[in-house]
Amino acid sequence: MKKIIKFFCISSIMIILLTFMGCNIGEGGNNQDNSGPTGTFVPEQNINISVEFMVTDPLLYEQYQTQGLPEVIERIAPSVVGVSVSTDNLTASGTGIVVANNESEELTFIVTSHSLIAGAKNVTVTDFATGKEYSASPVGTDPQTDICVIKISAFLQKSIIYAQSSTLKTGTEILSLSNLMGSQKIFASTGIIGATDFIMSAGEGKTNSLTLTNVLWTNNSVGGGIFTQDGGYLVGMICTGSTPNMPAYVISSDTLQEVCTEILETGVVEGRYKLGISVADNKSGWGITESVSIIQLANDGCMYADGAGLKEGDIIESFIYDGTTYQINKTEDLYGYLYGFEFSIGDKIIFNIERTGTRTQIEITIKQYNYFDYQ
Repeated sequence: MKKIIKFFCISSIMIILLTFMGCNIGEGGNNQDNSGPTGTFVPEQNINISVEFMVTDPLLYEQYQTQGLPEVIERIAPSVVGVSVSTDNLTASGTGIVVANNESEELTFIVTSHSLIAGAKNVTVTDFATGKEYSASPVGTDPQTDICVIKISAFLQKSIIYAQSSTLKTGTEILSLSNLMGSQKIFASTGIIGATDFIMSAGEGKTNSLTLTNVLWTNNSVGGGIFTQDGGYLVGMICTGSTPNMPAYVISSDTLQEVCTEILETGVVEGRYKLGISVADNKSGWGITESVSIIQLANDGCMYADGAGLKEGDIIESFIYDGTTYQINKTEDLYGYLYGFEFSIGDKIIFNIERTGTRTQIEITIKQYNYFDYQ
């Protein structure tokens, strides 16, 4: 079953970025954004086209289950491409999966890893089948799930059939297709699903439910596809967070489908927010923590970098939300309260702070986060 989605590539990306939340504290911060966005790799505006996005149930394609592994690889390989990025300081290679296309407009949409494209100035897609290279531009990205959708001005076939995550079990035999050591040639390997619903921190108090496989993780495999050996149905996409030559972490097909659909529709994942501060405990002479101080403003996601709101050195004593005051005596209090809430875009928070010996209040509004607003 094919679903036609109206694609408004980033007209809605004009939404003010900055969003609340995401105190990047030590290991709790989002290490996928450390480089910060720079360069010219930014979305186009005001695009309005229709794209075909495959969202099919594998049960409708049972005839593929009679195919042997070489036939499965031959059928699905065209949907996997090489992705190369360059920044001011380095180049890197990864993989991508064709998820949507438009033949009349000669456009192809590819999902890959946000961590791969973060900070990129130029992104190139290589069609493994022909060796042709295409310059890519971003559609939208989601650092929380490590999912980015890019597009090229060429029509590449897709052969993606999504496996429903609920049908996948530990021990399911899988097939990995990815970039062979950055050579821009496809590499196939086999394995099994080692675990499902593996919970891993996504930074900013958020978590992702991932699938683990015994397929080995490499830098070049990031963005690569994991498929079932039986039928070649997409299980998910290899993401960052693993260690080289260790089992690969995989973003599930359900998450991939949901996030890609929303990015294709609006350019962002609606409801994402980020504060973008780092804090540290203030201790008394007896070693007792009594408050927390802001030690750093992030280079993206912090709406106070212009000096109009929170500043480095501010002491946070409490905050008020929905009429209730929450006392902050240590960093765990701040994170526990802020990350324990499910804020909505437009909610207001009042921070009670001390700045250079004077107590004051800072009101902030939780706003939609869009990574590319900082390009």
